[in-house]
Amino acid sequence: MPAASRAAAERPPRPRAGTHDHDTPPTRTPVPPGREPPGPEGRILVLMKPAHAASRRLLPGSPFNVLPVDLPVEQFTVRDQVTHDKYGLGRVVLVEDDDAVIVSFGSRRVRVLSPFATLTKL
Repeated sequence: MPAASRAAAERPPRPRAGTHDHDTPPTRTPVPPGREPPGPEGRILVLMKPAHAASRRLLPGSPFNVLPVDLPVEQFTVRDQVTHDKYGLGRVVLVEDDDAVIVSFGSRRVRVLSPFATLTKL
């Protein structure tokens, strides 16, 4: 056997083009028993089971089972004195078909829409 081919036979094979040491997956270090990471590949986040609404039991005395009651909409007439959470004391100037009222707060007139949550009759 020629000397050149004998040297090639003794030499370790060369890595192929495009491969590097960092292309190989890292080896995992041994983990003591009972300390294994949860789930596949040690991931912490796992998918949760969907909640089934049918499996929840409704308690008859629970306040959460009661449907909300619609409070009656307060009726205003012209010249009613009212107070507003933002604008303060005012007087109703115009009522528009129970959908809105126009209130005069001194130098400012404001149109307040129904259900008048921010408006209180005095």
